Amino acid sequence: MTDVDILEGVAHHASRHDEISAVITVYLFADGDVRIGEHGVMNSHQTVGLLGRAAEVICRALEKESAGAA
Repeated sequence: MTDVDILEGVAHHASRHDEISAVITVYLFADGDVRIGEHGVMNSHQTVGLLGRAAEVICRALEKESAGAA
């Protein structure tokens, strides 16, 4: 069992929590490989939508951080 397998098990368990509707994990490996795990997601369209929303939240946080550092 690898570390990724363990984390995917935790993500799957978390997706069953009442307050969490879905968990998407993104692994960026040293060799450049990327792996995405989906838990509690209905279909690939929902995954893409959730990843887009996450990207927006991350960008806003980075913009605030950059503005605060200036």
